[in-house]
Amino acid sequence: MKKGNDSILKALCIGVILIIFAGVMQSANAQQQSLVKIDDKGVMRMLDSGKETSFFGINYSPPFAHSYRAINRLGKSHKKVIDQDTYHFTRLGFDGFRLHVWDTEISDSLGHLVENEHLDILDYKLAKLKQRDIRVVLTPITYYNNGYPEPPTKTDGFANYISKEEAPQNPEFWPVIKRYLTEFINHKNPYTGLTYKEDPNIIAIEIDNEPTHSGSQDSVTSYINLLADYLRANGLEKPIFYNIAQNPSMTEGVMNADIEGTTFQWYPGGLVGGQEITKNYLPYIDEYVIPFADEANFQNKAQMVYEFDSADFLEPYTYPAMARSFREAGFQWATQFAYDPMVMGHVNTDYRTHYLSMAYTPSKAISMKIASAAFHQLKRNQSYGRYPYNNTFGDFEVSHESRLSQLNTDTDFYYSNDSETAPKDAQALKHVAGVGSSPVVSYEGTGAYFLDKISDGIWRLEVMPDAIQIRDPFDVVSLDKRLTWIDWNIHPMSVDLPDLGNSFHVTGINNGNDEQIGATGGSFSVSPGVYLVYRDDQSQNLPALDYKMGNIGINEFVAPPETESEPIVRHDSPSNVRADKPVTITAKAAALKKGDTVNLVVQSGWQTKNILMKQTSAYAYEATIPADDLYSGTITYWITVDSGKKFLTFPGGNQGHPGDWDYYHNNQYQFEAFDPETQISLFDASNGTSAINYAFQTWNSDKGVEVIASGQAGQRALQVYAGENLTKENETLGWNLILGDKLELVGQSFDQSDHFAVEAKGGSESGTIKAILVLQDGTSYSTMIESSNEFNTSKIPFSAFQQDAMMLLPRPYPIFLPLWFEADVERALDPSKIEEIQFLFVPADGGSVVKENTSFSVESVWIEQAKN
Repeated sequence: MKKGNDSILKALCIGVILIIFAGVMQSANAQQQSLVKIDDKGVMRMLDSGKETSFFGINYSPPFAHSYRAINRLGKSHKKVIDQDTYHFTRLGFDGFRLHVWDTEISDSLGHLVENEHLDILDYKLAKLKQRDIRVVLTPITYYNNGYPEPPTKTDGFANYISKEEAPQNPEFWPVIKRYLTEFINHKNPYTGLTYKEDPNIIAIEIDNEPTHSGSQDSVTSYINLLADYLRANGLEKPIFYNIAQNPSMTEGVMNADIEGTTFQWYPGGLVGGQEITKNYLPYIDEYVIPFADEANFQNKAQMVYEFDSADFLEPYTYPAMARSFREAGFQWATQFAYDPMVMGHVNTDYRTHYLSMAYTPSKAISMKIASAAFHQLKRNQSYGRYPYNNTFGDFEVSHESRLSQLNTDTDFYYSNDSETAPKDAQALKHVAGVGSSPVVSYEGTGAYFLDKISDGIWRLEVMPDAIQIRDPFDVVSLDKRLTWIDWNIHPMSVDLPDLGNSFHVTGINNGNDEQIGATGGSFSVSPGVYLVYRDDQSQNLPALDYKMGNIGINEFVAPPETESEPIVRHDSPSNVRADKPVTITAKAAALKKGDTVNLVVQSGWQTKNILMKQTSAYAYEATIPADDLYSGTITYWITVDSGKKFLTFPGGNQGHPGDWDYYHNNQYQFEAFDPETQISLFDASNGTSAINYAFQTWNSDKGVEVIASGQAGQRALQVYAGENLTKENETLGWNLILGDKLELVGQSFDQSDHFAVEAKGGSESGTIKAILVLQDGTSYSTMIESSNEFNTSKIPFSAFQQDAMMLLPRPYPIFLPLWFEADVERALDPSKIEEIQFLFVPADGGSVVKENTSFSVESVWIEQAKN
């Protein structure tokens, strides 16, 4: 009997232990739903160590919408595309990935999750990110159709009848939304074996992409809590985030919700401008101002930037500065929108206002690598002052003048363009990444390269092929319109690393690369690929091909094929030049063959004159038109590529030479040459107003823009008017025009005695027009222009302008960001450096409110030199 009781007792004890163990395991599994937690002060920390953390990366969407369809049209495998791009993400140092899911493509009308190819590709993508230790935030709901930039295709999803405006307002829709969210988080990924809620690599859920709310603050709070509580009731224990920036009037409702974090976007210079922005962008990204940052219910939540970009901008210095401003504002997650799949990088059709690719925009990609390092290294909430003093922050530097961002530490040296900076400690360097040349690497190609130390005397070198951007990537795009050419060229390279010395070996190791090169004096010639670079005494210690550097295989290499095409030329004509000085014409040319020559052909009376264009770098050419060949008026010219067998003439790429008797193509380049005694035009409304940016919402029917007849016959004027009172701090009745480097190309020097001239008039409301001049260095200067209700000419000497604030136009997203900026530095006005002009109406009472029916008009703006 005793023996039996012992057995029963033993069995009971084992059972209790198993139950306790199971409970502990269940709790542990629940805790491991995410790698992070949010503490009661709103700080995101690693779950295992408790250390504060941060993540930086990209948005990217091949499983859905246009990306999905375009990859199909190009005949490529979505999964292979994902493999390729995920390697590049790792190469660029990204550890964050965010995706708003197109629910319309993976749901039915009742909110059930649909197992289809879109979901399978998403699952595959999430698994590949996990393999590379790239953390994920998923946004399950968008309510979008799948159309942008092309018309949508038919889907069965609930977004066909539930819109983001109606979803929070109509309780009849909530069961459908709840059903979808439940099935989404409980979907098991076959590539990981985990549901989305179980996978710790998916660190958080942002419920809704850019929601739309109206009504009361309490109704917003209640709706967010409804969805958040439902997710938690169905087993989700990850942090939940919700967008707070999309609806600035509803921030209180979001802050009061029971969520762990809030999300923001940042497009500092607006979106979809239709052409490349060419101005100093640093004032736009000086700081990220959150008007409600001091609210207690905001401070106890973690902050995330779900999307950001310097849209319509190619220069490679903005991303690190944005990372600096994000960290100063307290953000711990930032993901750029959107990275181009490499197979679509030549056409940029996914989102034409964005353009980022390691292969096709190498300088911007290296700038993103630098930004990732900044986001991880800079302390949260630390300020580095205001522009221009914050152009240097910690080990980082950005420069508009040099078109450069760089990181320089003892071990890491990265630069996005040619750099003259010496590394802090060349002997201690472990990682080099760049485009162009520096004191460490001299290289004539245009692709990115990476040098990573494996051990003493052994380095890994990765060289991407050349990218030559020929067309404006922010103009109208098409799958049939190539923007950037790829060239697998061989270029000289010199490496100056004490660890390698002057003589070393360069051995190809990527698939198909069997190059064996000996470097002399640190110099050798290299083609795209991956190489081991090593001293002679380390030849027996080389790593095996299965060696890994973190999450990078030593012989991994991904690059697009060389572009096969006829030669192509890009040239942008200057608008105005002096007729009494030589003018230099520059161009880019790609897809040239050995022996091809590039020539400038200038119309000279009834004949043409050929001038050989000299190659100044890998794909850059220039030639000078002598002053003797110039005259006041319109100068017509072409650029030809001569293969010895035929001519191709640009613009147009037409066969034949402009000097041929039967050349009939009516395409030509032109610029205006002017007498130095005449005025220099900056703006003329008769020539169009499409490049104007406004300081108010032009899509609102109560405010507007109109081109009207002016006082002179045949002349037009730009009129702006307010149909209602403009009272917001971040809008006013004003506009700007970006001149870029127009005045630099003129070749004319101006001084304080020269005049800024305006033909303008006011409206029925009393007040004055303020003119603001913005210089290339980000400083700005203003003067007042007296106006009446009749057009009249005002000529103001530049000496009358005083340093003042400027408007940040185009306006940014989110819309609560400041309208005004003034550089924190005192400098004298140099009229030759003007890159932007601005005009706005100032009410007679000096207040900020612009009353209903206020208007002003500008016909033309020019510079008139003082008479000696």
